[in-house]
Amino acid sequence: MDQNQFFGARQSIRLDELASRIGSVLSNADAGERMVESVAPIYRAGPYDICYILSRNSIDQLKSCRAAAVICSPEMKKHIPASLPSLVSDMPQLAFARAAAQLYPAAMRPQPVMQRQSGISAQAVIDDTAVIEKSVEIAPFAVVGARAVIGAGSRILCGAVVGADVKIGRNVTLGAHVSVSNALIGNNVIIHTGARIGQDGFGYAPGPTGMVKLPQIGRVIIQDDVEIGANTTIDRGAMDDTVIGEGTKIDNL
Repeated sequence: MDQNQFFGARQSIRLDELASRIGSVLSNADAGERMVESVAPIYRAGPYDICYILSRNSIDQLKSCRAAAVICSPEMKKHIPASLPSLVSDMPQLAFARAAAQLYPAAMRPQPVMQRQSGISAQAVIDDTAVIEKSVEIAPFAVVGARAVIGAGSRILCGAVVGADVKIGRNVTLGAHVSVSNALIGNNVIIHTGARIGQDGFGYAPGPTGMVKLPQIGRVIIQDDVEIGANTTIDRGAMDDTVIGEGTKIDNL
């Protein structure tokens, strides 16, 4: 039960190599040959784990820490036991995030549920007028509508729907059962499972016999490097566009 099988085989990285990749300084060069396989909190970090410390509140836990190394700020380094190598960074939380990304790249984006395959599944439905650039993966039961464009390196997972005239940028991931309509999506965007992009906004005008629907004729514009959480809904505008700015991160619904 202790083995986490959900994010692929662990990748072992030498401690000195990891320090270089995440932009930190290894306090003890003799420890550079240690192998790192995972990340963990201080209290349960083992000899193949990296952990990090941000404040004095966790200092007592360092006394029994068995980690391969701890990431810390220059100010916190003096509290690290001599027996515990440290990776010193001016931004330790950022360094830890980079370390985790190196060790668990599969956790960075939604992954296919089937054994990894390249290219386009025979069970996907793609309109003849859609434009699919190179190195795109489209999983079973995904649908790509008329005149849609999907940029190079993008992945459309099971059951996702890309509507007519939608433009998807490069290196974009649409999780399972995402639907996108009336939208333009930038590059390096991640949209997690079940999100709905470009649906009708809530627009009505009162009439003598009840509410009258007001057509929503705007678009959704999602700029580069955006990440949108699972089951999030982003409606198109009534007349103007709904714009999600570059680098925005939106949590799960």
